[in-house]
Amino acid sequence: MLLMKMREKCLAILMALFGTLIYQSVLADSWQSSALSSDLEFIASYQGLPINGRFNRFSVAANTDQATQLTQLDVRVFISSADMGSSEINQAIQTTDWFNSGDFSEAIFTSQHLETVSRTENNAEYIAHGELQLKGLKNSIAVPLSWKNNGSDQVVIAGELTLDRSDFGIGIGDWASGEQIGLAVRVSFAVQLDRTNE
Repeated sequence: MLLMKMREKCLAILMALFGTLIYQSVLADSWQSSALSSDLEFIASYQGLPINGRFNRFSVAANTDQATQLTQLDVRVFISSADMGSSEINQAIQTTDWFNSGDFSEAIFTSQHLETVSRTENNAEYIAHGELQLKGLKNSIAVPLSWKNNGSDQVVIAGELTLDRSDFGIGIGDWASGEQIGLAVRVSFAVQLDRTNE
């Protein structure tokens, strides 16, 4: 009799957990970037002077839980879309010494560990811990970002971080020292995300 009651209790707990998981999955949301309303820019330096650039093609997908907190972030950047305002420079940075876009067409960042730093009603601050894959190399990075609601079906994530280009083999050979072209590259983004689930 006692064994039967224990089995019934365990079954009830399992059913409750299963129901909670289903409930949470129904309430979870998916988000996708809007290409026309998003920017991904970078600033390198040449002999100490800033050189601005941007990526014209990239996509960001995100998931949030029932409390509208970020649970996953996936970013894909199409390397051939790098634009530094000069056709000559744009062609040069696609070569083997730099991005080598012929062999590595995409940069990919994935995070399933999003640390909440602070949160208010209209803005959430996160640090997205994940792995950046660029030019065939993978490195762990931490991306600080804000989350601002523009309505029930639209948000904007924005942030800035600094990467060391030598960590990804960008600018090798004569360019590796950082004497002419600095090793630090500042990356900034402001991305509009639209809710995709019905």
